[in-house]
Amino acid sequence: MKNTSWIALLFLLLGCQENKPTDDQIFNKYYTPYLEYTSFKSKEATLEKQLNEGLAYYLAQNYEAAFDRFSIILEAYIENQITATFYAALCLIEMEVTSPEQKEIVESLLIDTINQNRNPFIREAEWYLSLFYFKNFDGEKALPLLENLAKTKGTFQVESQAILAKVK
Repeated sequence: MKNTSWIALLFLLLGCQENKPTDDQIFNKYYTPYLEYTSFKSKEATLEKQLNEGLAYYLAQNYEAAFDRFSIILEAYIENQITATFYAALCLIEMEVTSPEQKEIVESLLIDTINQNRNPFIREAEWYLSLFYFKNFDGEKALPLLENLAKTKGTFQVESQAILAKVK
């Protein structure tokens, strides 16, 4: 009778625990392409034209062409080109890069975006970097980013709180 009681108790305990979602499930549930902008303005006409060409490719889901355009911008305007940096990373995520080198580039681009203060993409970069970590089965690295998003009112706060509640 004792063995049966322990088995029943174990069954109840295991049955009451909610299964944590896998990193892949989190990515698939929460990832959506970033579609906030339809055009960009710049003081430099050439830069504005290139940014808008890259954005047009991105919005048309031609991520390789968009990445090429944003890469050209980054080569020409190496300093403080946050828009091209952020969108180049998004293109690589959409292209589902697989090599360690490509993954490192995505991470680096998004971290650069986050670390450059006073830009419109900080929260977005934190969000997409956290999802990128989940996509690459490194969800632990996503937790500090999600905690930061969850504690501050704004974009992705509710989603971050929901993910944290599921994974902690």
